Amino acid sequence: MSGKVAFVDTLRNAYDHLPADKKEEFKENMKKTLEKFCSQDLEAKVDRWLEPPSIGVIDVTNANFTTMLQESITCYVLEFYYSTISICGITAERLCMDILLRCKLAINGKTLSSDELESFLAIPYSLMIELLYSWGIIDRDVRDRLHKIKDIRNRYVHPDVLPEPNQLKKDSLEILTLLKYVLSQSFTRNPSMPPVQREL
Repeated sequence: MSGKVAFVDTLRNAYDHLPADKKEEFKENMKKTLEKFCSQDLEAKVDRWLEPPSIGVIDVTNANFTTMLQESITCYVLEFYYSTISICGITAERLCMDILLRCKLAINGKTLSSDELESFLAIPYSLMIELLYSWGIIDRDVRDRLHKIKDIRNRYVHPDVLPEPNQLKKDSLEILTLLKYVLSQSFTRNPSMPPVQREL
């Protein structure tokens, strides 16, 4: 049928239907395929690794962020640009939630409990960014970059038109650069510091 594309997971299907004595040979061949894939275009892979700016050394108490950041960089290096954009969007939203949960927010002199703070996590991500900014927990620069991350992510989650490959690469580099900046700014103030006290 015209206009339709099918994806068939033939690799796993082939493995499942092999006799037991052939499965190890199949796996050995897969190792060679992966080695070839990883060794192809090494110079281009190195160049992509060096494209995003450095954020230097950041003091991170939550190891999830280093894992997620490394995954997003690896995806970019391997040209998995949709994955880069997706992970960067997830990481930025998770960062906003974690910053909020680390804050000691008070209303009329009463500090909000963990359960009360959790209720803020149900609000839309864009509103969460604005709340963190209006409460003075993040500055304007971080707020603006978080919104840019959200906008890039949304272009791919809710696309009107799928982007050209060059635009996809450009957007994935931009979102990765934005995320690295936001993490560098946020981790200097939030995860390793005492909870922020704010009276609302």
